[in-house]
Amino acid sequence: MARFLIALCVVTGAVAPAAAAGLDEAQTRYEQGDMAGAASLARSLASAKGFTLAARATLVEAIYRSSDADKQALVEQAAADAAAALARDPNHVDAQLQLAIALGQLADLEDPLSAHVNGYAKRGKALIDRALALDPDNEWAHALLGMWHLRIVQRAGDALAASLYGASRNTGIELCAQAMAAPHEAFALKYGCARTLFELDPDQFADTAEQTLAAVKQTNPRDAADRLVQAAAGRLLAEVETTRPQ
Repeated sequence: MARFLIALCVVTGAVAPAAAAGLDEAQTRYEQGDMAGAASLARSLASAKGFTLAARATLVEAIYRSSDADKQALVEQAAADAAAALARDPNHVDAQLQLAIALGQLADLEDPLSAHVNGYAKRGKALIDRALALDPDNEWAHALLGMWHLRIVQRAGDALAASLYGASRNTGIELCAQAMAAPHEAFALKYGCARTLFELDPDQFADTAEQTLAAVKQTNPRDAADRLVQAAAGRLLAEVETTRPQ
């Protein structure tokens, strides 16, 4: 740490603007859809913000665009990036949420027993709880907590979900309903909650999912990530519509 501070004092004038410019360029690449390029550049900055952006870009690539063969490696990389961000700033809220998302994705890639043994659910919940302690009004944290409850119930059943993890169907439904009804334009939250509810109970939540997904499709995207979510929402909407009686 002492050597770092000495170096910082010597080159502050050159490094800070360069780092800011690098982060801006990485963000621009992210918004334009170059997720791999954005992640690589952001990661090279070796800062909490850089690693967090690298995690976010890599997760977008893994969730919305990668093949099944590539998904595991991408999610593991995203988890490593988010962990690196937290090593530099333990109170970085977005890094905590990106790591929680990555752990959830890793759990989905494994069978329920392996996911339980690896502790993905408990680690993810601890990260979300920490984010909410630091930022109680964070809409991403609330929506991710809702999806956490619902995914645990879906995979373990109500009784085991409650006894092993303290997960609740009703809590998940309530939190996701709030996320889907909120006037924000966080496409991934609305899509994620709609998908999670529909997968939990297609009969009960088909109407809710259909309305939410249609709204996502009709909202103007802000960047390439939004467009990828919109495309996924369109595919799921078509699937929901096929569940309707003919």
